[in-house]
Amino acid sequence: MLDRMARLARASMVAAVWGVSSPVGATPPDAIDVIDTLFGLSAEHLFVMRTAIDNMGLHAGRDATSVLVAVELATGTETVWPVYRGASRPDYEATDDVSAPWLAVGLPDDGVNPYAVLATFGGETILPGFDWDTTGLFPSDMPGPTVVLDTHHVAVMFEGEARNAAPTTNVIAAMSASLRDLAQLVVRDPVRACAATAADLLSGRDLHTEVCTASEPVALVSLQWDWPVQTVRITCLSDAQVTSLIVVLPRVP
Repeated sequence: MLDRMARLARASMVAAVWGVSSPVGATPPDAIDVIDTLFGLSAEHLFVMRTAIDNMGLHAGRDATSVLVAVELATGTETVWPVYRGASRPDYEATDDVSAPWLAVGLPDDGVNPYAVLATFGGETILPGFDWDTTGLFPSDMPGPTVVLDTHHVAVMFEGEARNAAPTTNVIAAMSASLRDLAQLVVRDPVRACAATAADLLSGRDLHTEVCTASEPVALVSLQWDWPVQTVRITCLSDAQVTSLIVVLPRVP
């Protein structure tokens, strides 16, 4: 599912923003897409599943790494555990047919059970498909929020008033730090034709407001919190690589 999301996101964003496409037969550029999905919530942490999908510069192949990330709500500090690593490509030793059976290698030796980690923190899972209000605290006829990302801040607005916000520079800096940590801790380097490494592809991204958008505001409720935890998704396209991370926005005083 995440692989399909990454491919669709890259294709749609390239078409919409630059209006260009690569020839079908051309070798694609090496790219690693990074996509978050909501996973769980505890009294002190938001949990996301972060997946990095590396195309290895090939049409028919990928390396995938998934990690569980605990984001401390008070500080934004992230703790990361490996969950899955896999590689798939055609079995060219058996046949030249690109539709031949795919090779796949699975779980890392140091992989964790994400549900066990969540339970250790006293957290609960977040089901997919939530609308902007999962709390029932807002009137049913209240208009939904507007998400703003500009040079000053990332904000969730209700009827023109910012309820949750953070400086854009802080959000972008935190996203860049997350990518650097991902490169150092969990992403392997496959054999690739170009000289770039996974660390280069992940940590060298030029993230800024012109290549990023904000969407998917979700208000999450926990019985351990007096007010909903507000998240938004920040999606950036830099050098044909998708970065789509979920961030927590603090309440505006």
